[in-house]
Amino acid sequence: MNARQGDVGTANTRLSVYTFHNAHHKRALYPYPTVSHFHIKTPFGYRPVSEFSYGGEVRPPLAPDAPDEEAIDHLWLRANVNGVQRERWFHTSGTRRWYTIVRDTRTNLVLAQPGEEYQEGSA
Repeated sequence: MNARQGDVGTANTRLSVYTFHNAHHKRALYPYPTVSHFHIKTPFGYRPVSEFSYGGEVRPPLAPDAPDEEAIDHLWLRANVNGVQRERWFHTSGTRRWYTIVRDTRTNLVLAQPGEEYQEGSA
């Protein structure tokens, strides 16, 4: 495999985009551009994802009267979505706060930063 690099984003937020191609095929293995590194908005500006720890997907709270099997599933099993999902990230190397973003797991593009609303289908 080889990578072809391009830029995407505004002047304030430049992102490196890599599209991977198979040397034996003329079409891309994955039809979407992918981002290898992204930034998350904090009160002090955009910070690289390397400063954060992944906290998992955002899920509804578990009902207090839920059976044990459901509680175990809620605690340990993740949806592992191949697409758009809301996620929690902890800023370990900075503000020490939790941030919620909307990210496309196929492309690694952040679709909504903390405090922004994400409209379904706006990607």
